[in-house]
Amino acid sequence: MTFTSRLNRYLAGLASLVLICGVTACTKTVDGSARYSGARPSSDQPLVTITRLPELLPSAGEVGEVMGVPGFVAALSYRSLESVPDDTVSDPHCVGVVFGAVEPVYRGSGYQGAYGHRIVNPMLLSAGRVDEGAVAFGSAEEARAFVSQQTGAWRDCAGQALTLKVANQQVNWTSSPPTVSSGVDVVARLQEGARGFGCARGLATVSNIVADVVTCGDDGAAVADQADAIVNMIAENIPA
Repeated sequence: MTFTSRLNRYLAGLASLVLICGVTACTKTVDGSARYSGARPSSDQPLVTITRLPELLPSAGEVGEVMGVPGFVAALSYRSLESVPDDTVSDPHCVGVVFGAVEPVYRGSGYQGAYGHRIVNPMLLSAGRVDEGAVAFGSAEEARAFVSQQTGAWRDCAGQALTLKVANQQVNWTSSPPTVSSGVDVVARLQEGARGFGCARGLATVSNIVADVVTCGDDGAAVADQADAIVNMIAENIPA
């Protein structure tokens, strides 16, 4: 594979992961006050405060073990959801097929805070990449409603050719119908003309938290299971 083709593939996958800040350490901050401390969801499970979100995410090394990629690092950490131009995806209704924890995906959902990592091996850009995030809502019901809205959009977008515009390039994807595996809702997509390169997004809720993971890699048949596994790693860290 030539350097140019490796770079093009990297940029296409990176659009779901690194976005505005590039492959450099970059952190944004939002109010981290413990704003849920007095409430309980219907299941009587404690709601998680924004300050605890960083505790929920597995390390880059743990994610690398799932992905089978050595040398993973958190190239970017975020404490607020980044903006993406509304025309980045050809069908705005399908932006949640291509992106995970970014502002347009969560717009109007009532989310209260977020924390996440965008993970790559900076020396092996054509290897797998991951965006892992934990997003807090004001209640368990609001978190579940968000996931239900997203999976409904995924079903509407299944089979569509979606064009992603990033870094002055245009990349085409085709998404599959969503599935449920180990309690995780997953949607997968394949990049056109990329010899099996694919991405998947997985979502699950525990209490007021949405675990939101995007995985990308050369084995498009494996990324859905990888997203499922990392989402469950986050879910297991949410206190009962």
